[in-house]
Amino acid sequence: MTIPEYGQPAKRMRPTGNVTMDGKAMDFSAWARPPLPDDLLLPGKPLVCMQVDLDYYTDNPDFRFSKLQPGVDTKVPILRMYAVTESGNSVLVHIHGFDPYFYVPCANEEIAAQPNLFKESLEEKLKTMNFRDRVASHVLHVEVVRRTSLMGWAGTEGHRPFFKVTLAVPSLVAASRSVLEAGLPLKNGNVLPGETTYETNIPFALRYMIDRDFAGGGWVSIEGFEVREPNSKVSSTQLELDVHFEKVSKTAVDMLQIAPIRILSFDIECYNPGKGFPRPDTSPVIQIAVYVKEQGKEERLVQAIWNLNTCSEVAGAEVFAFEKEEDLLMSFRNFFEIIDPDIITGYNIAQFDIPYLLDRAEAKKINFDFARLGRIMNS
Repeated sequence: MTIPEYGQPAKRMRPTGNVTMDGKAMDFSAWARPPLPDDLLLPGKPLVCMQVDLDYYTDNPDFRFSKLQPGVDTKVPILRMYAVTESGNSVLVHIHGFDPYFYVPCANEEIAAQPNLFKESLEEKLKTMNFRDRVASHVLHVEVVRRTSLMGWAGTEGHRPFFKVTLAVPSLVAASRSVLEAGLPLKNGNVLPGETTYETNIPFALRYMIDRDFAGGGWVSIEGFEVREPNSKVSSTQLELDVHFEKVSKTAVDMLQIAPIRILSFDIECYNPGKGFPRPDTSPVIQIAVYVKEQGKEERLVQAIWNLNTCSEVAGAEVFAFEKEEDLLMSFRNFFEIIDPDIITGYNIAQFDIPYLLDRAEAKKINFDFARLGRIMNS
């Protein structure tokens, strides 16, 4: 069997991107996603994509999509939807304008008639507490609605007044729950008795999905969006958008197919010259095996092995051999970025493989460059 030279694959090398191993360029670009279709972003045409993941972050408001007055110094929540188009392009959508809220029953009709008193009193209490996010106002709105608890459901005839409390950022929901369940001092000198709050345990991203009737892994249609220029992007996805939350909706027709999402599975092997479990400060990573599949295709996209020092051919796999562990790690990182996986899987990778790779990169003093494994740059 032929032993591959350092930095060269055992067989079927594909051309790739700007990675140098022992002075020899390796190019993985043949495994990159397809380019954006020319008709993907035509004026007036909605973008249709399949939601893969949804989370949120807090940042300054984008006044193109905000009711706040320009110049207000505050943080707001911005939902972050990762998605894939029918043509297999990766998309990151920044969704603006959706605020967290919850419900609390009004103790009596007299309290229900004073939503402003409740709002001002809760605002005063929250101002005394420390939060990570700086906000101009903690409590944005309080309105009276009529609802019924599922406990003892008696139909709509049993509706009673509730305050719907809208807050500035999601972290204030749990804090407000603690305040209200302990009893809220009102600004008129009275104390609102402790009350059970409702829907304070719903995660913010899930709250948005429920309100917009989205299903996990469902298809959405996006209109009225702004495309970020390359120098404004914060991610490695192919397309990045900003949009108001009301402009993202379920597709008019149920789409049952699954987008060609990319699934990457990997496993690492370490060498421990001593006894016991390998330690990232002393035990090198000697091999990383990778398998990449695209949903809907019978054949695998990639089956490859990154190997420290020489290695014989492995049937059905590309083998990349390296003299230096640093080169092996950085090659894997660059491959990872080019593949742009939607789902990462592997046995115990969250508890072992990923932390070990990050710690090993730190031990080799390449952690700043290597650690950019995720899609969000500079994170």
